[in-house]
Amino acid sequence: MRPTRYPPRRNRRRRREPQHYHGTTATSAGAASRNAGRPDHGTIYTGEIRTAGTMLYQAGSVIDSLFGSGTVTFATTFSQTEPGVIHLVTKTARLFTPTGVLTGTISADIHVVSATHSVVTHGKMTLRGISAGQRHHRLIGTFAGTGNPMTTHYTFGYSATYR
Repeated sequence: MRPTRYPPRRNRRRRREPQHYHGTTATSAGAASRNAGRPDHGTIYTGEIRTAGTMLYQAGSVIDSLFGSGTVTFATTFSQTEPGVIHLVTKTARLFTPTGVLTGTISADIHVVSATHSVVTHGKMTLRGISAGQRHHRLIGTFAGTGNPMTTHYTFGYSATYR
């Protein structure tokens, strides 16, 4: 028969004092680098799905450096600010990734060069995570690209910061 130990051993945790480095704690330095975000870039291929009144519905595929392959959808209205320039604004953009969904706003200017060629400039996107692994994350960046105004097929290259 084995002798029993009285009282039974319990896991005891020691309290550690924070380490100080020249007036700052070790945790505050790590928090600053974590909030800086990670650089991200990718390519979006979109095309028109349908129109309903003044709304234009677009969808496409995404190839992203952090998330891999995904899908994007958005509904937008166009406004012409000057001849040959169309301003695009949407507040319903959704980026579907393998780790979750990001949603937010996209805006850009489309410069129509000819009937079959246009250039997209001044593109801005601000997306926030709403599901799964993307919750509490943001993707903020800029984009530019080219497309065909007759077929509404566009290719965008973007660079962003993922936080």
